[in-house]
Amino acid sequence: LAGMAEDGRRRRQGLTPPASRFIGREADLAALRALFEQGARLVTLWGPAGMGKTRLSLQVVLAWVEARPEESVWVAELAEARDLEALCSVVARTLEIDLVGARSGAALVEQIGRFLAAQGPALLVVDNLEQVVEEAAPALDRWIRMAPELRLLATSRERCRIAGEVGYELSPLSLPRGEETRGEAVELFLDRVRGKRPGLALGDESVGAIGTLVCRL
Repeated sequence: LAGMAEDGRRRRQGLTPPASRFIGREADLAALRALFEQGARLVTLWGPAGMGKTRLSLQVVLAWVEARPEESVWVAELAEARDLEALCSVVARTLEIDLVGARSGAALVEQIGRFLAAQGPALLVVDNLEQVVEEAAPALDRWIRMAPELRLLATSRERCRIAGEVGYELSPLSLPRGEETRGEAVELFLDRVRGKRPGLALGDESVGAIGTLVCRL
């Protein structure tokens, strides 16, 4: 296991730099960072689909890598996982380990837990957990217990509801208020439009109409 730990340090697996610019969410980013700094071991970033949970979690990872370059970081995408075996398969592939000889889900969980325990301080992101949350919750709980220096960030439409979990419900982007015509939601809309039509100039009337649209959405 010592050799595995040395090989595993400073890994950056599953982390694909986002193609889009990060808009807003600075308060959420700071809050999530603070939760881990205050000792949280499992933070579940939860809310409805389309809220930007995955994008925010990647921003958390980028900030983590910058602040803790000596630690390993993994991002496991679980959108297609539907049972414990599939969950373990995706996580093992992300960690780049072979699950040898394990025939049951519990044995797979134990193998992954032993690997994580040998890594020292590390962050594991499990994205889109809602598809398999009931099966995943005991596994996450076991990994945290086996690997005392591991931190887990989960994104999901619902919480895991296990001991020690800290839930962070994601709210919508800020909207224009009163006489304002802009806000985080408007800025995101404009950024994505300009990505399709670079150089597009919009007057105050158009921006105001966009503000009305995002408020209704």
